[in-house]
This record gives sequence, C-alpha cells and structure tokens, in this order.
Amino acid sequence: MLRIADLELVWGRSHAFGQFSLGGAIYTMPSILATAGVTKALTLLCVSGCLTLVVYEYLARAAVQTQKGSLSRIVDAVLGPAVAGVLRILVVLNAMGVVAAYLATVFDVKEAAGGAAAMSGFPGQCFLSIVVGGLIASRTLEARFSHIMDWGSLIANAALLVLIFALIYLATLQTPVKHSASGEAVLSWWRAAVDMGPSLVFAFSSAEYVLRACDVADDDGVLTPGIDAAVIKKRVRLIGLISVVISGTLYFFTGIAGVAAFGREHVQEDILSNLQPPCVLFATVLGVNALSLVLSFPVFVEALLLYLRELFEAVLPQKIAHIFNGSQWMNPSKPMLASVWVVPFAWAFLQFTPGLRQIINLVSSATDYYFMFVFPPLVHLFCSPLTDSWLSLALGLVAVLLTVSAALMGAMSFQATFSEAMGYT
Repeated sequence: MLRIADLELVWGRSHAFGQFSLGGAIYTMPSILATAGVTKALTLLCVSGCLTLVVYEYLARAAVQTQKGSLSRIVDAVLGPAVAGVLRILVVLNAMGVVAAYLATVFDVKEAAGGAAAMSGFPGQCFLSIVVGGLIASRTLEARFSHIMDWGSLIANAALLVLIFALIYLATLQTPVKHSASGEAVLSWWRAAVDMGPSLVFAFSSAEYVLRACDVADDDGVLTPGIDAAVIKKRVRLIGLISVVISGTLYFFTGIAGVAAFGREHVQEDILSNLQPPCVLFATVLGVNALSLVLSFPVFVEALLLYLRELFEAVLPQKIAHIFNGSQWMNPSKPMLASVWVVPFAWAFLQFTPGLRQIINLVSSATDYYFMFVFPPLVHLFCSPLTDSWLSLALGLVAVLLTVSAALMGAMSFQATFSEAMGYT
C-alpha cells in the first residue's frame, strides 16, 4: 500500500516529469495526425510510449546493478568511457536542438500574430534582443528576481490547457466536411514510421533525466544514499507510467482537436501557425504560449549547460575542463548569460531547416533514437542477468530487437529528413 506521503511524491514527480517531457513536439501533433491519419498516428504514439516504459525498466535495473544515477554514468560503468563519450556528445547535440526548436516556435508565434510581413527583420531583432537581453537579465532577473523563473511551470501548464480548450472549442464550431478520397492519408505504415517516428520518439525522450525525475538520484547522477533497490524500481515504474500516460493523452487530444478545428488539409506543421489574430481567442492562445516560451527558455539552456559541463569533465583534460566549467558563461545558474553564446549556435542550425517538424525530426533521428532506444538496451544486455526469470529473458530479447531496429530507423529517418531539408526530394 502506498502511504499519503508516497502518493504526494509520486504525483508531484509524475507531474514534473510529464511537464519536462512535454515540449515542442506537442505543437506538431495535429500535423502528424493530419499526415499519417488518426489510426497510424495513435498506434505509433502508443508504441513509442510503451517502448519508453521498457527503457525506464532497463534504466531502473541498470541503476540497481551499477549504483549509478544517470544514463551517462551507467554507460560509462558498463560499456566504457569511449562509448559514454559518444553518448554525452549526442545528449549535448540534442539539448542544442531543443533550444533551436524553441527559437523556431518563437518565430512561428510571431508570424501567426503579425503575418508574413511581420517576419521581415524579426529574426535579426529577436537574435539581438536575446543576446543583449541575456547580458542584462543575467545582472537583474537571475540576481534579484530568480523566483520569477518558478512561474514558468505554472504558465506552461496554463498555455497547454488554453491551447487544448481553444482547439476543442473551435472544433465544436466547425461544420463537418466530407473529404474526397484523394484527401485521405496515403502514407503506408512504414513511411509513417520513418517520417513521423522521430517526432513521436522526441515526444517521450527522457532517458538521461528519468532517474532524477523519479527522485532516486541527484543532478550529478549520484544515487540517493541508502535507497533500496525495490524503491528504485517501484518509483521508476510508477512515476514513469503515470507521466507517459499523461503526456500521451495530452499529445493525442491536442492532435485530434487541431485536426478537427482546422481540417486535415489546412493544419500547419506548427499548430500555432494556424492561430492568426485579430480573433481574440487566437491572440489569447498566442500570448499565453509566447509567455510560456519566454519563461521556459532558461530551463532549456540550463539543461544544455549541465550536459555540456558533464561532457567537458569526461573528455577534456582536467585543467582545461576546469577552465571551461569555471567560467560564468557555463554556469547553469546563469542561463540568461549563457544564452548570449547558446542562441547563435541554435540560430545557425535554424538556417538549414525549413520548419519545426523538420528540426525535431533531424534532432530526434540523430540523437533521441540512440540514447533512448540503443544505449539503454545495450546496457541491459551487458549488465543485467537475462535468464533468472521469464521477464528478464523477454526484456533481453526486446533489447536485441530494439537496438537493431532503432539504429536502422534512426539512420533512415535522418536521411529522409535531411534530404527534405536540403531540398533533395
């Protein structure tokens, strides 16, 4: 039986974990459902969620076996520092891609609010504002008003609820439209998996964060002293299950409401692009989401800095790593100052991608597929007993299949998205 304190911990951690996992992918869900069809999209979403739970099980067991509290540390202990170095590079690239997706969403909000004409000169203005604002905010907000950053979680929840309710309301106003056969989704299951899979994997990507989110390890990847193995497994299973169910449900309802509100033929890759004022409802949704993006930005930068510092400590000589990590420009507690150099790198990435879903697909197929569905299964195969129970044997067989299929799917999805982004298709 779970005590009240346990229930409070589980709910609090599940809520925080789900909120951390929810990101730019939610804005692309209507486009995914419109392109792949509801049946294929829902099936792929469920498969991604179930595989995510399997990965959590691998990590919980590996944490018990190795007494490490993060995926990078577990991989270092089981597969060696060289493999762990590759993983840390992928994690850093992924974190930078998340920042780029954030910027792309900001641009979409601005374009929806002011039309295409409003984008003339806006990217440059935004770039300059973030760089200059980062220098100023690092001296003001972070020093005197850091508690304001805590509002980010509240605003993020409000922005999501406002978006979903607005889409549902719009859907109730629409007159049912009979679509011709030529308008039906024509993607095969395989093509839907290749084209839409990265966005759905990105939607649940959390392997590096799950043990911390479940309160069994600290931010440095060290397990809580004295924590029992059974507690680790129970927390990861329960909190992971609740967060995946909550996230998956929100993803699906956002997708289906977006398609119902605007029609499959008219849904944009970023649903925010469909919300063009002067409608008061649209302006409200865009305004709340814009505020959410602004307050969430430090969280993305902070995560990038934490991963980058861990990478430097692992691959650079100690003195050089100390110089980099000792700099205020690398201080996770000063994300606005770090944005001065983070934003230009994300900006450069945006110049080669035409839209939010392409950004997410590129990042996910190059990174998430591997640190979600390749490294954890490999760790399980190398460190966990595979024949002590039927469950262990089943997890071992799934690990073999998952490692091979994820590596193949990641490579194919990256090639397809890269070709599309570069205009080769």
